[in-house]
Amino acid sequence: MNNRKMMYLVVALTALCGNTLGGYWSTPVLISELNPTGSTTAVAPALSGDGLTIYYNLPESEPLWSAQRASRSEPFSGMAPINELHNGTHAGGPYVTADNLHLYYQEYLANGEQVIRMAARPDVNQQWTLAETFTDIHSLGYGDWQPTLTADELTMVWGSNRGSGECTLWMATRASIDAPFSTPAHLSELAGGSEEAGPSISADGLTLYYHTVAADGYAGDIYMGTRPDLNSAFGNFQPLTGVNSTVFNEQHPWVSADGTEIYFTRRCADGGNEGNGIYYSTYIPEPCTISLLALGALAVAKKHHR
Repeated sequence: MNNRKMMYLVVALTALCGNTLGGYWSTPVLISELNPTGSTTAVAPALSGDGLTIYYNLPESEPLWSAQRASRSEPFSGMAPINELHNGTHAGGPYVTADNLHLYYQEYLANGEQVIRMAARPDVNQQWTLAETFTDIHSLGYGDWQPTLTADELTMVWGSNRGSGECTLWMATRASIDAPFSTPAHLSELAGGSEEAGPSISADGLTLYYHTVAADGYAGDIYMGTRPDLNSAFGNFQPLTGVNSTVFNEQHPWVSADGTEIYFTRRCADGGNEGNGIYYSTYIPEPCTISLLALGALAVAKKHHR
């Protein structure tokens, strides 16, 4: 197929598809094996880049927890607390780097404040060791929680109740992984009449997922926003249709680097326990989108073949 014919086919497909370009999220599935017996349910998921290790916390348990699986199609097993990081206070809101070697999380201090810490290990077979506490972005008298970072670990977004006492999202950047973070900036563009928490920023820093917080302190829905470059504000906010529901409150999204998988927490809107826990959903492109992506791949292949 020559370039002219390919261009005509792309135009024809685009006209035929119209507004059907895009995709949808599959029906969310509960990862029931992460819930222990009783009323306790797993919350706040974060996965390694290969999707084989999941980190989360149990509200009634102080340490962070982890579990593993042999492949993405198999259930998790080996659920266990990360006791080497437990110092007698509650930890939560984990974020792990794709290589599974840096673990960011929140932890309570003796005075009731929460700070963000980072643990590290030389390889995945070693235990975690506390490496850093981010006092440079902490505001005395307030809490910081649920950190999320870009793939290069140079941009961090997290939740905090600093200032007004309400849950809002903040962002800071640094020049290198060994440098201190800049002065935190409030992501005021997210404010829309409700509080925000549980951020998950994409690997390139251009897409941000988060959940709203209702007046009763529970999460409402998961939203996403985008920006054209790292120097611009986020915009184009929209709820994740197919992930959000009327029966549950959705919160704590974690989205894979390629944007095709989401793991998140669900809690019954009426305060019950039935169906609570960590869910996952996959993004399914519409047929027209798949066709256009295939044509794009073919064009790239032809260019490199020359």
